[in-house]
Amino acid sequence: MSRAFLKDGHDEPWQGKPSNDEEFAVYWGSGVALDSEPVRRGDDLVSLVRWAYQQPRGHYQIRDRSGRRLAEIVAS
Repeated sequence: MSRAFLKDGHDEPWQGKPSNDEEFAVYWGSGVALDSEPVRRGDDLVSLVRWAYQQPRGHYQIRDRSGRRLAEIVAS
């Protein structure tokens, strides 16, 4: 079962809307094992979360342009 963990630790859907110029990146891995290059980029956070949920397995982090972690998705 896939689960998303937002930065505050709650398992609630993300309700935020990015500004038009904000870009998000999806990275594979967790903690210090995080890949240095993103596997996907985009300006629609909800679409990126859905994409990560649809993957057959893996641990993904979504970060904003400054590198701040917004969500973690564990797909299994």
